[in-house]
Amino acid sequence: MEWMRCNSCWLKVEAKQSQFHLTQCGHVYCDKCIIKAEERCHQCGVAGTISLPLKEPLSPQISHYFTRPADLLEKVVQAEQFQESQLSLCLKRADINDNKYQSLKEAYWVSAENLKKVYQKYSKLKMTVAMIQKENNKSMSTTSHPM
Repeated sequence: MEWMRCNSCWLKVEAKQSQFHLTQCGHVYCDKCIIKAEERCHQCGVAGTISLPLKEPLSPQISHYFTRPADLLEKVVQAEQFQESQLSLCLKRADINDNKYQSLKEAYWVSAENLKKVYQKYSKLKMTVAMIQKENNKSMSTTSHPM
């Protein structure tokens, strides 16, 4: 943060003569200038602005403002690589599940076709049994009633 200065009196942060503050409108002021800046920001004119003290450790909400862009970019690259690997894993799993689904679907249709054939055979056998029973009944009735 050695590059930072009060946006009003231009006091350097590295001088360590004062506590510095970051306003909600994004401006930096020393202890002396923040009192007036909270009434009305010297840079953008926002009235009644709220500020956070800039002291170590920095609040997670603002720490990225004071991190070197190269370090931030490295974190972005790491996040992108992590997310890409997770997406790749999800897509591989989806492919595996899709292949299983296709196999099961094929097996279902084969089973459905086999069941249809079995049902047709069952129907034919049922008709054959009914015809045999009918013939048996006829022959029983003709043998039991002599002419």
